[in-house]
Amino acid sequence: HILALSQKSSKITLRVGRTPAGPTLSFRVKRFTLGRQIRSVQRRPFDSARAFESPPIVVTNNFGDATAAPHVKLMRITFQNMFPAINVGTVRLAD
Repeated sequence: HILALSQKSSKITLRVGRTPAGPTLSFRVKRFTLGRQIRSVQRRPFDSARAFESPPIVVTNNFGDATAAPHVKLMRITFQNMFPAINVGTVRLAD
């Protein structure tokens, strides 16, 4: 997967592309906050290199169920395939 942010005039776009043959999803970014701005307002900022050692847990429960439109289902499948599947029996939440 390729994630690309682009800015043209007054709009910012996030594109999520699956290689090599697609699909490519495009999103308009309305608001964002930089990481340094978030750390500046925290009482105890957490900035650890260990946070990136394991993949994030992504929950897409009820995100594009059977009654959802086809483009929502495509978005759900794309986001689910970006991250490895979770084996509930072996996951360690303390990490």
